[in-house]
Amino acid sequence: MKNPFNLSTDFKPTKEDLLEYEKYFKKKKTEFTEDALIQILLNSTSKSNHYWAILSLRVLGTKKSIVPLKSVVLSKSNDVQGTAVLAIRQLANGTENEFLGQLLLDNNFRQNYYALWAIFIHPNHNAVKEVEQFIVKSVKDVKKLSDSIPLALWYFDKYSEINGDIEKRFAKVKDNIELLPPFIKTTLKNETKYFAE
Repeated sequence: MKNPFNLSTDFKPTKEDLLEYEKYFKKKKTEFTEDALIQILLNSTSKSNHYWAILSLRVLGTKKSIVPLKSVVLSKSNDVQGTAVLAIRQLANGTENEFLGQLLLDNNFRQNYYALWAIFIHPNHNAVKEVEQFIVKSVKDVKKLSDSIPLALWYFDKYSEINGDIEKRFAKVKDNIELLPPFIKTTLKNETKYFAE
């Protein structure tokens, strides 16, 4: 099976993957249609059913799948959380960035990198407030920055003013930029105004 956590913007499962998805639902005596898969998200309590339905909706889904996908995004399963965010990104094309930003502030959501990546792929101003709060909450010890922070810093640098409390967080990272892994340091210096100065 092709990696379902593939971050490519043009991700498409292979024909073999689709057959595998369909086979899973055939065993469950469930139609392989968007409406049937939506019902699984809304009515099933099985993490496995949710996971396979989400993978399938990345192919069969339309905008009407977005609300049902949101209903499972806080699953206890990291796989369900991650794939749901990727599916929402794929179907919403940036219209759900505020929702994705709100996930960053929810302690039950553990897939921050996927949410920020989804915002990064279809950036707009809709998640500025949430990303700011996420940066303030997350940038405490520069030596322990999560891999999602560079995406958050890039987004905020591009879509908002850096001043006040948020500037203290940016300055903390900039003052300790040599402690960051080389690829993060390079990305911040090359891709943002604040760190390029």
